[in-house]
Amino acid sequence: DSVIGPHASIGVGSLIEGSIVKESIVCTGVEVKNALLVHSVIATGARVKGKSRRLSLEPNTKFNF
Repeated sequence: DSVIGPHASIGVGSLIEGSIVKESIVCTGVEVKNALLVHSVIATGARVKGKSRRLSLEPNTKFNF
């Protein structure tokens, strides 16, 4: 129940659930739940939960909205 793209790259082992990801880069091992990511860069191992628009997260960051 997620929408990926246009212009999105999702890394190996990432989980995208209930989210929209477009014009963004999601690195490996990332978890995105119930979020809207646009023009974002999410580093390896980061966790994003909740609504958003634009993010740039460092590796292994946890971010809840």
